[in-house]
Amino acid sequence: MRLWTIFAVVLAPALAAGGAPPAHKRAVVSQNQMLNFKGGLLYKSGLQTSCEVALISISAAFVAANCFNFTSDGKLDASIEYAVYIDQRNLGKDILKSPLATADITVHPSYDPATLANNIAMVQFNRGMVAPYVSYISTNPPPDTTQAYARRSVDDAGQRWNLPLVASQPEDSSDCTDSAIYLKNRDSMACTGNITPSIYTESCGIPYGTMYQVTDDQIVLAGIYSHSVLLGNSTCSNTGGWHNYYTLLAPYVGFAANVLKIQLDVYSNLTPIKSTTTSIVSMNNTDQTAPSKGTVVGGDFYRLQGADDPAETSSESGPGPEPDADSSSESKTKSKSTDDSEGFTKTQTIVVAVVVPVGVILISVGAFIVYRIWLAKRQDHAWDPHRNAAELQDAAMELDIGGGPDVERMPPEYDTIVHSAPAPAARITPQKPMSPEKD
Repeated sequence: MRLWTIFAVVLAPALAAGGAPPAHKRAVVSQNQMLNFKGGLLYKSGLQTSCEVALISISAAFVAANCFNFTSDGKLDASIEYAVYIDQRNLGKDILKSPLATADITVHPSYDPATLANNIAMVQFNRGMVAPYVSYISTNPPPDTTQAYARRSVDDAGQRWNLPLVASQPEDSSDCTDSAIYLKNRDSMACTGNITPSIYTESCGIPYGTMYQVTDDQIVLAGIYSHSVLLGNSTCSNTGGWHNYYTLLAPYVGFAANVLKIQLDVYSNLTPIKSTTTSIVSMNNTDQTAPSKGTVVGGDFYRLQGADDPAETSSESGPGPEPDADSSSESKTKSKSTDDSEGFTKTQTIVVAVVVPVGVILISVGAFIVYRIWLAKRQDHAWDPHRNAAELQDAAMELDIGGGPDVERMPPEYDTIVHSAPAPAARITPQKPMSPEKD
């Protein structure tokens, strides 16, 4: 009996497994491994955004289309200055280098801002990085790959790159059914519940910016953050949970190839190749953004959560909390104290209301009397060019001196005086923008 028990507990499970392959060990990406990959951030009018760029070459990157500002007619807002900063920690440099100004931004032709279908764009820089760089795009990952997510950010005060934050988690599509666009495009999107604290407000969550496909020995760029569905009502102190959705880059290799006029480097089934596709594909669109139980958010979370602009509130947040009793009492006490120390009493208010109008009337009457006296004197000595000229002529003759005016010479008519034209304004030649400092 004892031998049979040992067989049942130890040997039976092993025999039952038979020739089944061992389960794949989930790959985990470390922070040091992520430092080997270049990444970047989109800046808008000099401000850091939470929008990461998926760098694919020395002069171009993918970025989510809802990170840009659009006018009412659907065009890019030209008043916004866009720039890209590149993380070069793989070269041992954490200091923020000069930005790469955007030379061109191309939004996917089928981007739908309402449903967030095809939420992707290509941004090209006005100059490339000094060192050549190629980032492979995962196009046909094997079934045993997992996902890694990175969040890059900059220390604004120190002007240095923070260490990237990394999370590894396999996709669980059963928990991602809140986004209608995801349900119709499972092969073109990925989903995760991973979030990280915001660099500006730790109580506020923020999704990871870029997605990578990971095998035992390979890490390949795979997707970029698109949008989230909140099961609560705020990105700060949210207790309902997050579902974050990523646009996979593989379907948009043809779109990028058409924009850049190059063949992209891709990683197909663990093999690096040059892609020859130029087909521009689009997602299956939908009429709704999400079920009513969720709130769709996306774009720049820093501005959404009010960073750098305390007066701005999050567009998805509900009304602020009501003040508690203590704070309310303190506010009322302060208001009453202010009224007692700085306000007018009723008696003072009545005195001011009576005295001020009477004073104004007396001053007005006095000013009128002074004006009439001045006007009467002025009329006695009003300027008459003929009379004054005659008086001066008589005086000159009595004193037998020259210089008296000739009565026949009439004073000039004012409407005959010619005013010289003003000098033309100096032309100002606009200066060309300074080229950013090279690395």
